[in-house]
Amino acid sequence: MSKSVRIAAVLIVVLVVLGGFRFVAEARDDKKPSPADKDFTGKVVAVLLKYDNQQSFVNAIQDARIKRLGDTYFLTGKVVGTSRDVAWKKGAVVWLPLHEVTQIVEYDSLDEVRKAVTLAR
Repeated sequence: MSKSVRIAAVLIVVLVVLGGFRFVAEARDDKKPSPADKDFTGKVVAVLLKYDNQQSFVNAIQDARIKRLGDTYFLTGKVVGTSRDVAWKKGAVVWLPLHEVTQIVEYDSLDEVRKAVTLAR
């Protein structure tokens, strides 16, 4: 065997081995734990976010669910109230990045949320 043929054979073996490592690594990535597919259907959740330094701003979300978009998980649902007057959000479906959520409080109804938190009208 010539030297160039041996070098080519070694390169092919190296590429096959590296390809195998990549396949194993990708398979392990698929098995990373992900947030449970929590479904808050029929509930209203009060959500606090990290970027709200005072943690006094609450989004009240009805029928919230955890959804994935790309590599990011979101808490999604219809805004039924906020603790500040943010009328443009009310009635809209919001996508809150799950990594920004510091607290989720689950209630059976919007009336229960209103008893716990003062929501803007």
